[in-house]
Amino acid sequence: MISRFFFIILLIVQTNSSYGIAEYKIIATINNIAITNLDLNKEINVIKLLNKNNNLTDNAYLEQIAFKNLIDENIKLIEINNKKIEIESKKIKKFLNIFLNENKINQFEINKEILNLIEKKIKIDTSWRLLVNEMYGWKININIQEINHRVSNSKNNMSNQEKEALKQKLIELEKDKKLKVFDKYHFNKIKNNVLIKIY
Repeated sequence: MISRFFFIILLIVQTNSSYGIAEYKIIATINNIAITNLDLNKEINVIKLLNKNNNLTDNAYLEQIAFKNLIDENIKLIEINNKKIEIESKKIKKFLNIFLNENKINQFEINKEILNLIEKKIKIDTSWRLLVNEMYGWKININIQEINHRVSNSKNNMSNQEKEALKQKLIELEKDKKLKVFDKYHFNKIKNNVLIKIY
């Protein structure tokens, strides 16, 4: 479940060796939020980290993806703050631990600042999902008859408990699919209302 939170979104990570070396420069602003070249470097580092088996070498492509990630994230952050969406810190800590375990990242091998940056990403993504669900969840209609038909056409030797578990899984998958449509719609809507400047 947690891994889907990070399907589009990539986390900020920075290694110890990169601190204080690059010249600080603002490369874009979203309303009053600045994105710097250092932010871009952090995002590139984490793309490489999460795709370490893919041997990414196209720096121009990496910069393009990282830049888009940073802009999208900050647009969401503005909306989250406007709607005053808040998530309990203990829930974010739980998601953080699950994410670290799923990605085989040892929290004792990275410094506290990196953990804080990862946690911030998780908080933004979780808050955004909650926002979309609160605004559009009531509009989602699930065809239960179709779900029941799919369950009945599954393996005949399934117990009633297994069938019920399958039914709930299919309902959640269908709900997530429809929420993604509203997610994209709402993001594009608010994107048109923010001032993005690229330097």
